[in-house]
Amino acid sequence: MVVVRPTDDGHEILFYDLVHADRAPRRVPGKDSATGLAVSPDGRLVASSNQAGQVRLLDPAKGELIETVHGHLNAAVGIAFSPDGRRLISSSGGRETVKLWDVGTRQELLTLAGGGFLAAATWSADGDVILAGSPWQAWRAPTWAEINAAEAKDPPASSYGEPRKAEGKQP
Repeated sequence: MVVVRPTDDGHEILFYDLVHADRAPRRVPGKDSATGLAVSPDGRLVASSNQAGQVRLLDPAKGELIETVHGHLNAAVGIAFSPDGRRLISSSGGRETVKLWDVGTRQELLTLAGGGFLAAATWSADGDVILAGSPWQAWRAPTWAEINAAEAKDPPASSYGEPRKAEGKQP
């Protein structure tokens, strides 16, 4: 069993192996302070948000960084896995209050605008509602069928920064 927490300054994530309590914790460094931590429902993944607007995915068993995804222009603060562990939300403020991520592909699925700076993020128990606050705001979470249908109509760009493929015939 592993316990995870940020250091007091937030620049490192510590992983404590409770089976081997005599061992020093594994440390995953970061240059920006961690602002939130979430553990996936199956315990196989840890997500951290930071002041640089990044979401970092970590392997708690190995105490290693898996990947960093970039999404928020400002600090990403709240972070939470969906009950099924397949989606992740991160919260911030302004026009990009909440971002919804696909955990498997590491792709941003959508951005939700809200009011104010929302420091906390969570899901309803059934995974149908995204909540961020305070003050608390709620959005209906899209189903996988809705996500797949939207991607079929407007597939994601093949690489960062490229325009999306246009539908219809070119002149």
